[in-house]
Amino acid sequence: MAAASGWLKGKVKAVPSGDTLVIMAGAKGDSIPPEKSITLSSIIAPRLVRRVGTDEPFAWESREFLRKLCIGQVKEQGQKVNESPYFVELLRLENSAKEHGLGRWTKEPKDSTRCLPTSSFGEVDAKDYVAKNKGQALEAIVEQVRDGSTLRVYFLPSFDFVQIYVAGVQAPSMGRRGYVPSSTTQTEVARDDKVNREVSAEAHTPSMAVEPPCIYSEIPPDQFGREAKHFTETRVLNREVRVVLEGTDSFSNIFGSVYFSDGNAAKDLALELVENGYAKYMEWSANMLGREIKTKLKNADLQAKKEQLRMWTGFKPPATNTRPIYNTKFTGRVIEIVNGSCIIVADDATPSGSPSTERRINLSSIRTPKLANPSGEIKIIQHFAVAAKEFMRTRLIGKEVNVSMEYSRRIDVVDGQTVAHKTNTTDRVLDYGSVFLPSQAEGVNSASNNSIDNPLGVNVAELLLSRGLVDIIRHRDYEERSHHYDSLLAAHSRAEKGKKGYHSKKDYPVTHMTDLTMVPAKKAREFIHMLQQKKRHNAIVEYVFSGHRFKLTIPKETMTITFSFSGVRCPGKNEPYSNDAIALMRRRILQRDVEVQIETVDKTGTFLGSLWESNTDMAFVLEHGLAKPNTGLGRIPDVQTLMRAEQFSKMKKLKVWENYNGEEVIPQGSVHGQKKRETLKVSVTEVLGGGKFYVQIVGDHRLASIQQQLASLEFNDPSETNISKNSSDTPSDPPLKDQDQPKNSSLNALEVKDEPKNHAVPLLSNWSRLFKDQPEISKGEVPLDNPEDKAPTHTFEANQNSEDAPFKPVKGDMVLAQFSLDYSWNRALIVSEHQGAAEPEFKVYYIDYGNQELVPYSHLRHVDQSISSIPPLAKLCSLAFITVPNLKDDLGEQAAEHLSGLLLDNEKEFIAIVEERCNVGAKMEGQGTGEMLMVTLVDDEEDTEININGAMLESGLAQILRKKSDSWERRNASKNLEKFQEHARKGRRGIWRVHDVPEKSTEDGKVAGANEDEDLVAPARAPPPSRGFDLIKFIAYKSHPPKVQQD
Repeated sequence: MAAASGWLKGKVKAVPSGDTLVIMAGAKGDSIPPEKSITLSSIIAPRLVRRVGTDEPFAWESREFLRKLCIGQVKEQGQKVNESPYFVELLRLENSAKEHGLGRWTKEPKDSTRCLPTSSFGEVDAKDYVAKNKGQALEAIVEQVRDGSTLRVYFLPSFDFVQIYVAGVQAPSMGRRGYVPSSTTQTEVARDDKVNREVSAEAHTPSMAVEPPCIYSEIPPDQFGREAKHFTETRVLNREVRVVLEGTDSFSNIFGSVYFSDGNAAKDLALELVENGYAKYMEWSANMLGREIKTKLKNADLQAKKEQLRMWTGFKPPATNTRPIYNTKFTGRVIEIVNGSCIIVADDATPSGSPSTERRINLSSIRTPKLANPSGEIKIIQHFAVAAKEFMRTRLIGKEVNVSMEYSRRIDVVDGQTVAHKTNTTDRVLDYGSVFLPSQAEGVNSASNNSIDNPLGVNVAELLLSRGLVDIIRHRDYEERSHHYDSLLAAHSRAEKGKKGYHSKKDYPVTHMTDLTMVPAKKAREFIHMLQQKKRHNAIVEYVFSGHRFKLTIPKETMTITFSFSGVRCPGKNEPYSNDAIALMRRRILQRDVEVQIETVDKTGTFLGSLWESNTDMAFVLEHGLAKPNTGLGRIPDVQTLMRAEQFSKMKKLKVWENYNGEEVIPQGSVHGQKKRETLKVSVTEVLGGGKFYVQIVGDHRLASIQQQLASLEFNDPSETNISKNSSDTPSDPPLKDQDQPKNSSLNALEVKDEPKNHAVPLLSNWSRLFKDQPEISKGEVPLDNPEDKAPTHTFEANQNSEDAPFKPVKGDMVLAQFSLDYSWNRALIVSEHQGAAEPEFKVYYIDYGNQELVPYSHLRHVDQSISSIPPLAKLCSLAFITVPNLKDDLGEQAAEHLSGLLLDNEKEFIAIVEERCNVGAKMEGQGTGEMLMVTLVDDEEDTEININGAMLESGLAQILRKKSDSWERRNASKNLEKFQEHARKGRRGIWRVHDVPEKSTEDGKVAGANEDEDLVAPARAPPPSRGFDLIKFIAYKSHPPKVQQD
């Protein structure tokens, strides 16, 4: 603004030399004021060099004198004149200086000449220079402002001329001037190019043409670029500043913090630019700064955007897929490590069964490392993903942590893949937060001093970053991030400098695990012997399928298996308390270090055994009422501990025992239901070999019904029967002596052929006792109890119902057969057909008594449907827990005779305690009943220790049968029988008469309980006998009867 006297008032912006000033007018608002370069009249200052070289004497001192005198001061400019009105005064002053030898007039000009070093702009080694001076507050004078955040300074006193980029911010660009070379320059370049080509052609060398200068088009400045530059110039240009070098980038650009003086206060240029909206916050370069400065810059940037200052005018925050989570903090226990950046925490403060009881937490601002180098990338990423998960497992699992939720992130998922925003996608929201492990926790080392000061504890993400196990996420602007992001950046920077973890770029071998959970069961069973070589294995529980079934990793054996408790079963899927059992096991053993003992493997490839966690076995599952013992409990060494735990939960009526009233109610079809002890009152009807016999249930009304129906029938005299065209008469009753000694006695009822020599027949003399309530009858007659109550009778013609339907029985048919001892008619099945001397003979099996005999054709009758529909009443039984020699084995006949004497001679009833029902076994035996009962046979129900099983052992005609898979009930029962066997052993009875015989183990074939000091020799065994007929085969052969065999 011009004054009345013609002078202009302005502010000194810069001092280029000792006789030149740059003065700008007063500014209005944010507009850039005009400025002028003013040269002082009538004086000439020594010249300054701009690059490498030497100044004229006292040139720097001259410029510094004028700079300190005028910079930032308000001065007045006079009119332009050829000669200063103060010329006379100037001459006087110059003469005075000469007389006194001041300044450039000194006679001894020492240190009056500035020599610029070679480290001028563009020639300094940036990385080395920063390494020497990093962190120091260097004095400097700003010589040039390139843009709002780029300065060129002289460092004092070395006069190193360096370009400095302000760390943490970036101002708008000033663009670029256009450049077009002049015509003279283009002509000279073309001439030189022609000469070069000619010389090259003569010398036969490749052309070395000089390229013409590039033509640059002008690029205009960014919006607010000039304003930002003017803002910086008015504060630091030609002023003394302090510069702190922070670091360099990959292009060797030097970044630093610039502090200038504003009165008595020092201000940060970066913070001033951001607060006034002249620069934006740059995360990558701000990482070079301290935590406090970074926080200030970030907050100032957010505030400027919020207020839309200058360069942020009209700014709208970009849409992000993150949302902040406010005021959500809780304490919980880590129960699962999903991966290196995700955990599951059980929040014990929430109600049990609530969906928020287990919360999935993704660690904020970290991720699995992703390397740019394609060679070995998969190996390295896989190695550190496993390493990060294992690091967290060993330090966090089962520990109590403090969780601070920070933000959520929405991802779009299509077929399990994360994709960009598209239609027809499923949104999934992930919650992110910081997890803190209390500093006093065992085995925890703080990652930094900041972690020590944090009252919540050590930041787990910071621990991972400091070890180089994970990478940090470079968030975009306005994207939510960890509240402790600065500490994470510092930890990542320390790991990168120390070349820790994946920053070392080393190749790591991949550990190959044999996954037996994905192979067929037959393949899994091949590893059982290897796992049984060692008593206990250290393992890690990877997954919980149910309360008793898990996925285990055995690191030493490098294999993963499916494991299940032996002898303990928890509720299955969709059963009551199934989720409670899974939740309990997740909290107790999931991803914990455990010990396992492998005992066997089942048909599905699941390994069975015992498990210990911190020396605690699986009894706690029973104590919580979430499991019941099953048949495999007997294989467990500490079975008594488990049984006490079960009794405890029963008494407390916990969970599965909530309806327990002193007697367990077993659901139909369950495993335990097959083990329920059932008692039957029976009478023995037939004794076979091998400890087997037939019984009838006392009080079965069906037997009386059958007898009543048979008593109502009348049969024609068999002598009237014609069986062939050439024979009109049949022999009458066979001789009595032949009847007393039939061809097939009941002792060998199971045998079809080849009766053993010297075969005793102790049973037939007692058979008639079954009909002791019937009077003496003659052949062909039906006995009647009371003639007055006689039911209507029916007459049967001999062996045929009508002329059109002849009676021709075949194998498997049910008929009525006349028993040879008392001539009573009984239900029977045809076993086989033989050709007799006078007529065909049929071997029959009496289905209500269990014995067999050979019956002539004339003693068979057709059976009515009302009688044949009743199931067989004879039950096949075998003595439980013991093994008795078969008929063709050594002592087999003596054993059968002794058992017959115990069961049949006294004609009394017994109590049969059903220990097991063997459906498959009975069919294999071929007895025709489809089921065999394994029983303990006792005389007195009150005293079960005195029983037929023990009597057979005591006589030395049986052995205790032991199996490797015996349940604890079977083992207890066998233990009670040991005293009888020991009595026979000491008395050298039966099979113990010569040598001690090793007990059988039916599964492994090894000797159980053998005495190494004695010479044990097992008795010689005869070939196994034939097993009798099979009802299933009878039915199959019904349509194809076998040919008649000749006697």
